Amino acid sequence: MKKLMMSTALAGSLAAAPAFADPTIMVGLSFTFGGSQSGQLGISGRILSNNQRDAFVGAIGGTYYPGTQAFGLDAGIGYNINNTPITLTYDFVNQSPMFGLGWADLEDGSTDAGSGP
Repeated sequence: MKKLMMSTALAGSLAAAPAFADPTIMVGLSFTFGGSQSGQLGISGRILSNNQRDAFVGAIGGTYYPGTQAFGLDAGIGYNINNTPITLTYDFVNQSPMFGLGWADLEDGSTDAGSGP
């Protein structure tokens, strides 16, 4: 019963939380370490949960491994630095953790309403 109450409270708080940032798309390279594609370099595309610089993000996407001609689907976390997101994800198809580095169109987190032209 306590688990049901906790999960209901968590789901309710997440549903009521306002969105402060828009998602964005990341394109980049990923390197696997472990699993069936261990040591492979892949070309990745991911959706990031936040388009702000200097912010932690959730990431979900796919990777193509040219060396083995395999595909993977992954999810994980990351951090946006300037226009360079860094991600640490897990490829569920190939069962391997991945480190990713890429490019995304990110926005500056500060809004200066008082500045003129």
